[in-house]
Amino acid sequence: EATLQVRMENPSVWMRMENGADFQTYKGNAMSALKTDLVLSDVLLDKTIQNYPVIRDHSLDPGAWLHDNLQIRNEPTSEYVTVALQYENPEGLPQIIDATVKAFLTKVVDKERTEKLAKVDQIEKGLLNYRQALSDKRTQYARLGNEVSTPDSPSARTRIHLEDAQLTSLMNERWDAEKQLAEVTMKMKIASLAAE
Repeated sequence: EATLQVRMENPSVWMRMENGADFQTYKGNAMSALKTDLVLSDVLLDKTIQNYPVIRDHSLDPGAWLHDNLQIRNEPTSEYVTVALQYENPEGLPQIIDATVKAFLTKVVDKERTEKLAKVDQIEKGLLNYRQALSDKRTQYARLGNEVSTPDSPSARTRIHLEDAQLTSLMNERWDAEKQLAEVTMKMKIASLAAE
């Protein structure tokens, strides 16, 4: 039997997490992922695992047997997920469970972490571009503000309104990018804590 912790930290970042819905979904997905073909086939590639009696006894379809008999348990309010396996001959069962948890961490958690790091990097680059564009628009806005007091003020006011609309749009895009960054960062924290 092995125990994994799927931790929820700083739940205020996700508004819907306050009622537990998103965390429960995330935890349920993690529990389901433990029994996917991706994880179980990785476990069964190990020659040592293939030689344990339980796997040899079910050699026609050891993946199906493992899927059907691998027990994933969790209390709804708990961060802990228990992985267990029972068979009449217990030889190799702890190693199979450990291999399953290791494959889950490698094939699911590490992969998700890598994807989220790439997404965070992409969002941070986009945010940097938005900040630069915002700075440029503020400079243009200040310059246009100085032009308003000139005799050509009607055309300057029109340009200010256009620039102001673009500035508002950029600020909204920046807010969306920062929100996505916060969500991805939270998911990465949850994934990294699950790996501990």
